[in-house]
Amino acid sequence: MDHSVKPGDDFYGYANGGWLRTVEIPAGQAVYDTRAQLIERTSQRVRDLIQAAAAGEPVKGTSAQKVGDYYASFMDVDAIDAKGMTVLAGELAAISAIHNTASLSAYLGATLNSEVDGLTANADHIFGVFVNQGFEDSKRCMFHLLQGGLGLPDRDAYLDPSPKAAALREKYRAHIAAILKLADIPESDARSERVLALESRIARAHAPDADAADVFKQNNPWKRADFDGNAPGMDWRAYFKAAGVAEQPEFIVWQPSAVIGVSALVGGENVDAWKDYLDFHLIEHYAGVLPKAVAVEDFAFYGTTLSGLPQMPDRVSGAVAATNAALGQAVGQLYTRRYFSSDAKAKAQAMVADLITAYRARISHLSWMSPPTKKKALAKLAAFRIGIGYPDTWIDYSTLGIVRGDAFGNMRRAEAFNRSRNLSQLRQPADPDEWRIDPQMVAAVILFSPNTETFSAGLLQPPHFDKRRRHGLQLRLGGRRHRSRDHP
Repeated sequence: MDHSVKPGDDFYGYANGGWLRTVEIPAGQAVYDTRAQLIERTSQRVRDLIQAAAAGEPVKGTSAQKVGDYYASFMDVDAIDAKGMTVLAGELAAISAIHNTASLSAYLGATLNSEVDGLTANADHIFGVFVNQGFEDSKRCMFHLLQGGLGLPDRDAYLDPSPKAAALREKYRAHIAAILKLADIPESDARSERVLALESRIARAHAPDADAADVFKQNNPWKRADFDGNAPGMDWRAYFKAAGVAEQPEFIVWQPSAVIGVSALVGGENVDAWKDYLDFHLIEHYAGVLPKAVAVEDFAFYGTTLSGLPQMPDRVSGAVAATNAALGQAVGQLYTRRYFSSDAKAKAQAMVADLITAYRARISHLSWMSPPTKKKALAKLAAFRIGIGYPDTWIDYSTLGIVRGDAFGNMRRAEAFNRSRNLSQLRQPADPDEWRIDPQMVAAVILFSPNTETFSAGLLQPPHFDKRRRHGLQLRLGGRRHRSRDHP
C-alpha cells in the first residue's frame, strides 16, 4: 500500500502503489501477482517438508514416513532403471490374455479409476468414476460415470480436419509407436496406427467438453439393468464385477453418447486393437515411475509438443507433484502443523461467521425481495458450508502401504487406496464437509453440488489473510503486473 496517497483521491494508488513501485516481474513471465508469489513460497515450503520427511527417520506408519518414502522412491531413478519394464510384466500378461468381449470388459472394469474430479471431460481410463451427492437426492453419494480414454486433450483434436490438427495426430501416432518400442512390443508402427484409429472412434462417441458444464445434460440416471439395453456391446456384468461395484443399483451417466459408443466398440472392434490400446495406455499412465527413456518420451510429447515446454522439470519437482497426488492430505497434515495453526483457522472461521451473520441480516431486511423468496434465500444460506484451512477429519492412510524403493508399487497401491476409499462412500450419506482440494494448495473452490466453498491453508496467508491483523483479512485490489501494454 502507499499511505502517502489519500484513498479518497486515488484508491487504486493507495491500495497498490507500494506494489507497483517495488515489485519486479521475474524473467520469462508475462504476468506476476500475489498469487504467483504465494505459489512460489508455498511450493518451496512443501518441497522442504517432503524432503525433510525423506531424509529423517519418522515413525513407521506415520504420515511423515509415508510421504518421505514415497518421495524417496520416486527420486531413486537408479532403482527404477534397474527394474526396467519388468514391473509391468504381470499387467502386460493380463492384457495379452484378453481373448473375447467378456475378458476385455472385465479388464476395462478393473481399470475404472477415480482420477476425475467431476469437472473433467476426459478421464485417464476408458471411464472414470466421480462419487458425489446425487442431483435429485442430495443426501446420498452416487456413482457418476464419466467418459475418458483419449490420449489427446479432447474429441476435437481427433475430429478437426485442419492441417494443424492432422499434424498433431501424426506426432501423437509417432509418440505411441515410440512408447510401444521402448517396451519391446514388436510392430510398433502398425500397432500405433490401430491405437490412433481406435481412439478416433472413441472420440466420435464423446460428448463435447461444453456438455460437462450443463447440469441438465449430466443428470442421466440409469439403473444397472439399463446398461444392457441402452448400451449393448460391453459385457456389463463382467465390467461392473471387475470394477468392484457389482451390487451398485443406480448410476448417473454424465455422457450417455460415450457410454453407448464405447460399449459398441468393445463388442464390435477387433480385440487385438484394444490390446494394443491398453498396452500403450498402461505404459503411458506409469511413465513417471518407469525407466528414464519412457519419462523422456512422455515429456517430449505431452510437455513439449502439446504444452510448449522447452525442457523437462527437474526430478525433484516431479517427485513432489507425485507425492502430493498420491498422499495429498498426508502432506497437508505436515504443512498445516507448521504453517497454519488451529488458532489461525479459528480466526478465519470467526470472520466467516460474521459474514454469514451480515448476509442473513441483509437478506431479512431487503425491501425488494418477497417473503417466500427470502425464505428460500435464507435456507440456502443456512445450508452453505465453508471449509477453512484444512479438513476437520483427515483421510486415514493407515491401510496404505508405502515401501521405500518401490516407486511403481507405491503408485499402484496409492491409486487402489484412493479408488477403494471413494467407492466405499457409495450409497452412504453425503458428507458436505468433504474436502476436494489439498490444504497445501494455493487455491479455493466453490461447488454447487454440494453447496460448499473451500479456502486452503496455502491461500490463507499474507497478503490474503494474516491472523496477526485485527481483522484478519488484508484488503487487496489489483496487486498484479503485466508486461503487455494492453494490460496497464
